[in-house]
Amino acid sequence: MILPGKTIGLLGGGQLGRMFGLAARRMGYRVHTFEPSPDCPAGQISDLEINAPYTDEAALVNFAQHVDVITFEFENIPTNVLERLNQIRPVHPGATVLHICQNREREKLFLRRNHYPHAPFEVITSATELAAGLKKIGTPAVLKTADFGYDGKGQVKLSGEVDAESVWKNFTVPRAVLEGWVDYQCELSIICARGADGKAQTFPVSENIHTHHILDISIVPARIPDAVQNEARELALDLAEKLGVVGGIAVELFCTRAGTLLVN
Repeated sequence: MILPGKTIGLLGGGQLGRMFGLAARRMGYRVHTFEPSPDCPAGQISDLEINAPYTDEAALVNFAQHVDVITFEFENIPTNVLERLNQIRPVHPGATVLHICQNREREKLFLRRNHYPHAPFEVITSATELAAGLKKIGTPAVLKTADFGYDGKGQVKLSGEVDAESVWKNFTVPRAVLEGWVDYQCELSIICARGADGKAQTFPVSENIHTHHILDISIVPARIPDAVQNEARELALDLAEKLGVVGGIAVELFCTRAGTLLVN
């Protein structure tokens, strides 16, 4: 338990980090932010902002030595950075969680291996595999980069007859995930907080409305039946346990027109 008055180290200085830092400071914690770009949103409200690349080990060690616990606010941080920092201070969630969640291929394979409901998908590494994947899944479908990509970036919707050679040539990435298109009635998310003792609690389910692939409005609690709320809660709790999360995790979901949930 890290009590108010202690210092939380934050990797990443974006808008989520800023909201995290504001909440932490209201609760009485100090916040140190490590971010390559100066004057970042989270750094502006932090007690200390350190600007250095994630490859600067001396800066990372200095950062870790002056905080009590470390977390991160976005997924595109090298996992070896978390592994190194965890030798100095506790890092939550851990490198294993980040390794899975920062890559769509590993994320989807984790869902498949653990029998969570999800959209049909195929891992794609060539035009030949894309053609085979489209034959298996059909169209419409979405081709997404395995790494990076957010707010609609790094993905393309495929409809009708598709020239796999042309699409793959223009995609310019070594690995991708082809997902079947989900005819959903709404997009949902639920946050689960889990302690080192394994005790976990969920927040109310959020109904998320996007504009041009970017989150625009969240309605809490979501306008869904109690049974769907309960199913979302159980999925979040089980995922947090399977991943071994210590800290917070958000699980994004599609609610289909039939009222079933798919983990996105």
